[in-house]
Amino acid sequence: MILRTKIDGLLYSLDTDNQEATVECIDKGRTGKVVIPESFFYQGIVYKVTSIGWYAFYGCSSLTAITIPKSVTSIGEEAFDGCTSLECITINCAKVGDWFRGNSSIKIIILGASVTSIGYAAFRDCRNLKSITLPKGVTSIGWYAFYGCSRLTCIILSEGVTSIGERTFSNCSSLTAINIPKSVTSIGREAFDGCSSLVKITVAEGNPVYDSREGCNAIIETASNTLVRGCLNTIIPNSVTSIGESAFAFCESLSAITLPESVTSIEDWAFKGCTSLERVTINCANVDDWFKGNSSIKEIILGASVTSIGWYAFDGCSSLNSITIPESMTSIGGKAFSNCSSLTTITIPASVTSIGRSTFYNCSSLTSINIPEGVTRIGESAFYKCTSLTTITIPESVTRIGNSTFSGCSSLTNITLPRGVTSIEDWAFNGCSKLANITFSEGVTSIGLGAFRDCRSLTSINIPEGLASIGGEAFFICI
Repeated sequence: MILRTKIDGLLYSLDTDNQEATVECIDKGRTGKVVIPESFFYQGIVYKVTSIGWYAFYGCSSLTAITIPKSVTSIGEEAFDGCTSLECITINCAKVGDWFRGNSSIKIIILGASVTSIGYAAFRDCRNLKSITLPKGVTSIGWYAFYGCSRLTCIILSEGVTSIGERTFSNCSSLTAINIPKSVTSIGREAFDGCSSLVKITVAEGNPVYDSREGCNAIIETASNTLVRGCLNTIIPNSVTSIGESAFAFCESLSAITLPESVTSIEDWAFKGCTSLERVTINCANVDDWFKGNSSIKEIILGASVTSIGWYAFDGCSSLNSITIPESMTSIGGKAFSNCSSLTTITIPASVTSIGRSTFYNCSSLTSINIPEGVTRIGESAFYKCTSLTTITIPESVTRIGNSTFSGCSSLTNITLPRGVTSIEDWAFNGCSKLANITFSEGVTSIGLGAFRDCRSLTSINIPEGLASIGGEAFFICI
């Protein structure tokens, strides 16, 4: 049988068979603080309060604080929606659900000793929440539990927490410090993404899975030597071999980073959203596309241990204006510096033997470059659309000019091809509209399709005796 009764302004529905009560609603004029009892006595029976119904406190705009007893196991949809003055909540039930998700008025959350888990999105987007202490009984924190709590400055994780879910603290942009207890054995993906004010990270001594060795201000997975989360003050130890997925993602105030020799891999999105990152020092042997598309980087320093720059390594680093390439370098991969539109000059050391395809593609501010003796191969489109390039020196070691190598270099005025060059391939100098002078070596045997097409400043040309073939439109639109 179901009965209803009102006690202290709360309307309850009573399950007489199970002796359980549900809070159905509250007097709409109720103000201030409400304490829901764990049980109450009615008509000779003790009823245990086990649930709060749908819309029970909906629109209670003058409610400022509420206490939920440990007896409550379920809370209905939108039970606290519209409680625009609710600033303090005390929760004593074992499992905390997403009952207060999106409530931007909450400033204080008190969790009782009986709480054991914080569920999915429990306090997501509680944007005015400033601090919270988890009791010793809490063992797990669910996905998105504190996501978007943008004013949360401090959270104390108790010893006993074993898992932190995916994106649990993502976008907690005011959080300054975090200590991972030794009991934590699992941290989900992107758990601290967007914690842009985080300056201190520590892992408790004795943690079997994670550590923060050498005071590095980071979380490192001990067995794999993978840095899984860093912050503004992280110094990567020389024992770290991998930077994990999203490790520094959305560290918006991170301005500089140094990668040690030990690092061999960096996973996807490791530096995504690092919009203030201007200076990168790299000491690993092989540089991959870890910073591709980062438009804030201005300076890159490559250490003496670097031997190769891979494909797309700095593609789209549109603010890059300075890079130091060491003598240890042997190869520069395809599109390594493509679309670096602020790069004005670069010195390639004598140790480099090959320049990849489209390596400097669309480096529109590059004015000059010296290719050292020893380079035997320049890839296709290597300097395509370098529209500010006025001069270039090609060494004797180069044997061919590849497809579209200098195509669209509209400021290039003259060029001398060394004796080693035997072929000029398709579209090699297409669109070099200011090219007025070109000197061929006697070794040139072939000129490809459209090789000098639209070189409209070219007034004369000396064909070498050994030239055996000229492709179609090779000198088309050469006035």
